[in-house]
Amino acid sequence: KKMAEHQENDADDMPDEVLTFSAKIENTKELYSLLTCLATVKGPKHDQNAHIEVSPNEIVFMVKARSKHTACTGTMPNNIFSAFECNESGGSFCINLGTMMECLCIFGPTSLATTSVTMDYRAENGKFEMVLEDQGILTVCSLSTIDTDEYTSESWSQMTSAFRTSQQLCRMMMNPEYLREALYELQDLQGASIVTVLVSSSAPYFRISSSGNLGSLEIEFSKTSDLFQDFECDGINECDYPLEALLQGMKALAVAHETYIRINDEGVMCIQHQIDSSSGKKCFVDFLLLPNVVDEVEDGEP
Repeated sequence: KKMAEHQENDADDMPDEVLTFSAKIENTKELYSLLTCLATVKGPKHDQNAHIEVSPNEIVFMVKARSKHTACTGTMPNNIFSAFECNESGGSFCINLGTMMECLCIFGPTSLATTSVTMDYRAENGKFEMVLEDQGILTVCSLSTIDTDEYTSESWSQMTSAFRTSQQLCRMMMNPEYLREALYELQDLQGASIVTVLVSSSAPYFRISSSGNLGSLEIEFSKTSDLFQDFECDGINECDYPLEALLQGMKALAVAHETYIRINDEGVMCIQHQIDSSSGKKCFVDFLLLPNVVDEVEDGEP
């Protein structure tokens, strides 16, 4: 188990820097779980950044996925933290997501639930600091922020605005457990890369289908199925999505209490997972998923 000694710095030797925000959460596992839902790069080397925006009301983690079809955010309201302080204007910065997650696990993954973490950010020096404590042992992790325009709240707002400009065709409140079971079957379909999603105001109401090297799979759900807590559909729409991107948008099913899916008439899918903390407070993971668009070629004479 890797440990670091807590070092106390003499306040007289430190410059007087303005605190942008400070937040403490007693159960680091809740923060780690939310970040896991956003992360798309596996393995020891992480090549994914998180744009973090803080305000007096919340902390929002924004991640640009490798797939151009997907954008995602994770939101933690201020009431989920045991201590929360933020200046009136808030702030934003970018860090390496993989490095942050590795720091959260510095006492080992099995200690996440018993580890508390205090996050501090001071815009003047561009340093993001995390103080982790487990059973009286303190570790300070200082992360340099990254200068990048890779992903900002403006880009997320543009995508949400594009979703809202088209009429919403379908709204579904789902039981995450049943949806997760259906997606397990898709994951086992060797060679599948595209999944077709059909929603309709009449039977079959909701259908997921895909084809792989050794066969095909088709799963249908009636609107009275246990999958749905609520189902509303005003027409019919059938779109193809990259399977990998859809599965990425569904990673939070493992920890979600409820999952809300909306699809507009252009086939853009908005997925929101509600995650309940141990104290009963709610966090949210949001995904926007664009359909596969095949350029139409006009028929011509040979």
